[in-house]
Amino acid sequence: MRALVTGAAGFVGRHMAAELERRGYAVDGVDPDGVAPRDGNFLWFAHYATTVYDLVVHCAARAPHRAAIDG
Repeated sequence: MRALVTGAAGFVGRHMAAELERRGYAVDGVDPDGVAPRDGNFLWFAHYATTVYDLVVHCAARAPHRAAIDG
C-alpha cells in the first residue's frame, strides 16, 4: 500500500506519516516549505502526479501556530 502525506514536515504530518509507516504503508511526503521529513522520502509536488496512491492525507497548512506547536 502507498500513501501520500502533504505537510509531512509539520507536526501533524510527520506524526501521520510515522503512523502510516507503522501500519505498513510506503509513505511519500511533500511539504510546501520544501523541508524533507525523512531522508530519501521527500517528493516535490510536481513529481508525484503520475504515482497511484491508496491513501492521500492532507496535513499541509500555512498558519502562525506551527512555531507554538513545535516549540
